[in-house]
Amino acid sequence: MLNNKVSKAVRLAIAFGAVSTAAFSASTIAAEEGLEKVERIQVTGSRIKRTDLETSSPVTVMTAEEIKLSGFTRVEDILNQLPQIEAAESSFLANGATGTATVDLRGLGSNRTLVLINGRRMQAGSITSQVADINQIPSSLIKRVDVLTGGAAAIYGADAVAG
Repeated sequence: MLNNKVSKAVRLAIAFGAVSTAAFSASTIAAEEGLEKVERIQVTGSRIKRTDLETSSPVTVMTAEEIKLSGFTRVEDILNQLPQIEAAESSFLANGATGTATVDLRGLGSNRTLVLINGRRMQAGSITSQVADINQIPSSLIKRVDVLTGGAAAIYGADAVAG
């Protein structure tokens, strides 16, 4: 008798399982037919190629043609044409100056201005300096200079407080 009750319970469970599975799959198929295709939207906070008209931050662009027309050969002189940049060079002296040409955006200091080449950080100009030497960049190889004057510390870290 116990065996009969157990087998009856097992048969009932299997029957309910089969019915519920069929009902669930039918409702899923009906739901899938009613769905519309939705376009996937992806939001990225950095490294999006844009023109200066599309950016939310102020970006100044200098092209290779503008650099060539300026007649300057040193990157320091080229960047000094832009109003928001002050590029300066320290001389080789006994007081520890290294002779590096540095970039200073908005007067916040060259250690607060980040220099990127093709999206990668430029190394320090010397072993005694923490900032990049922009005269190590050959001006004839420059295709474009983008100057982001808004702070970019959220993206690039504390080196980019000035831009």
